[in-house]
Amino acid sequence: MFPDGTRARKDLWLSCCTEHDRAYWLGGVRKERSAADRALRDCVTRTGKPKTAKLMWVGVRLGGTPYLPVGSRWGYGWRYGRGYAAVTDVEKEAAAPADFKGPAQTP
Repeated sequence: MFPDGTRARKDLWLSCCTEHDRAYWLGGVRKERSAADRALRDCVTRTGKPKTAKLMWVGVRLGGTPYLPVGSRWGYGWRYGRGYAAVTDVEKEAAAPADFKGPAQTP
């Protein structure tokens, strides 16, 4: 939902976004979402782009709620309506990294 980098360095913070997308795909409780969003902000800040990091953080805090029926919501790897439910160890095992799909691929 956001560019992966600058015009000069097109994938400057791609790894930050990929980790954040994985966390959003899996979902979990509110604390986990807050931690994922802070990790994204901190990771992008470390690329030397603190203003971009803050913009991204505001965007995910406002638009990433699990209660919006969008493909980039918190917990989008599960059916809509899961909310902030904790992910069990069994679910974590079943949700192998190979199952991960980016937000654009999930309705």
